[in-house]
Amino acid sequence: MFRVAFLALFVASVSAHSHNIKWADLVESRTYKLDRELTLSYNKSTYKVEANEELRLLDFRPLSMINVFLAEFKILNCSKNEFSSEMILANVGQPSGQEVSVGVDMAEKCILEVFIEKKDYNAVSILR
Repeated sequence: MFRVAFLALFVASVSAHSHNIKWADLVESRTYKLDRELTLSYNKSTYKVEANEELRLLDFRPLSMINVFLAEFKILNCSKNEFSSEMILANVGQPSGQEVSVGVDMAEKCILEVFIEKKDYNAVSILR
């Protein structure tokens, strides 16, 4: 019985992440969908990026001074072009059961910035 329960839990965990792609597999100019809702804020103003929101990858580059990659996405259906936010942390569950965290903020002109630690380059992302 324990083996059946463990196997069911493992399959559910893997299938929950099976549609998300790895950060390493992102391709500039392609459009992706966010796997969750993100609420970003600054000075009591908020912007909600909805789950399944379409994002186009503009740039993916290393920021060597702080040992992270920066992925910049254009939010395609953005209604607040002048909004910018503080950074939030988004936890991303991995097929192994562990979690990694990425920093997410919004810059003016509807740019969603995601900061990924270099050690997490091959981790499952928040994108489908």
